[in-house]
Amino acid sequence: MLPHTMECLKARQANLIGDDLIEDYVTLDWLEWAGGGLRLTEIGRNLCNAMTRRPGGV
Repeated sequence: MLPHTMECLKARQANLIGDDLIEDYVTLDWLEWAGGGLRLTEIGRNLCNAMTRRPGGV
């Protein structure tokens, strides 16, 4: 679901992510609230980068 979340954030459609999933990502420190919006944390960015580099990744 993280790739879908990244696409929603890029398109500024965080409302499509779902409150429970956002809560989980914030708890995992993959997302953070910043200025009333959501953004990936450094951990979240590193995870996304690792997913896109591996074969079969996003």
